[in-house]
Amino acid sequence: MEEPTVEIVRQGIIESEYDLTDLHIIDWCRLGSYWRHAGDAIRAISSWFIWRAMYTVVKCDLCQAPDRDDWPGWKHVGRHEQLGRLYWNYFHWVEMGTLSFHDEPDFSGTLDLENEGQRRQAKFWGDIGKVSAVTFAHVQKQMNKHDLWISIPAYDCQVIIEAADDIQALWMKKLTGGLHYG
Repeated sequence: MEEPTVEIVRQGIIESEYDLTDLHIIDWCRLGSYWRHAGDAIRAISSWFIWRAMYTVVKCDLCQAPDRDDWPGWKHVGRHEQLGRLYWNYFHWVEMGTLSFHDEPDFSGTLDLENEGQRRQAKFWGDIGKVSAVTFAHVQKQMNKHDLWISIPAYDCQVIIEAADDIQALWMKKLTGGLHYG
């Protein structure tokens, strides 16, 4: 079996609100009752990632992975189910960890990673297409250092955000009155 072909299209540190919005992974029209205007949601969500997260846009064809017969099934609208099944095949083809499908967000799991002989496990959450601003904000507050958000906007693209800081700890500190921003 051949190895998957992966190409990094672009990557960097989230330095501003523009870096996050330019990824085109969040539906800024689905605000719930949290924000009155998209700009408020953009500022609130971005504030937790600016200088605290990195992004990578990857070109990889999910169709490269062989079909599996253990697809757990997952009912969703539009092409979500089709892309979900392709991602399931790809994820298990490269033997990355655990993956489960649900809603808000569409999937989550763990990744078994190794870097310079050090093994660690990271949590991840993700969505197919664009995620609602509300769901993204909820997940964002659960992210520890090195945890990931993975968006699957198309069969040949993944957008990955890695927390470079412990967002969950910062959020808890803010809730208890020890942090004054965002």
